[in-house]
Amino acid sequence: MFIRPDIISVLELARDIIRNEFNEEYSSDIKYKILMTASAINIATRQLTVDTESIKTVTKELYTITYSDQFNANDPDPSYQKITRKLCNDIRQGKYDPGTSNSDRLLKVLTEIVDLQVDIYSPKYKRENK
Repeated sequence: MFIRPDIISVLELARDIIRNEFNEEYSSDIKYKILMTASAINIATRQLTVDTESIKTVTKELYTITYSDQFNANDPDPSYQKITRKLCNDIRQGKYDPGTSNSDRLLKVLTEIVDLQVDIYSPKYKRENK
C-alpha cells in the first residue's frame, strides 16, 4: 500500500506556494493568472470538504419532489444531473408554479442548494453579509 498525502493538504500547500511566490516583478497578466490558479485551488479544496451529508439530503429531497408521482425501479437513484433536467422541464411546464403542490417545498430545497453552492464558490459573500 502506498502512503499518500492528504489531498486537502496538498491543495492548500499548492495554493500557499502560488500566493507567496509571486512578487511585484511579475507583470499584471502573470499575477492575474497566478491568483486565478490559487482561486481555482481554493474552490477545489472547498468542493472536497463541503458537507456531503447536506448534499445527499437535499439531493434526496429533490428526488422525492421531482419523482413524487412515480418510482422508477430501473433507476432508483438517478444522478443529480438527471434530477435537475427533469425538474427544469417540470418547471417550464408550470408544475411548480406558486400555489401548486410542492412549490413551497421545492423553493426551500432550491434555497438550501444555493446556500451550499455559495459555501463552495463564494464563501466570502456569507462572511460579508452577516
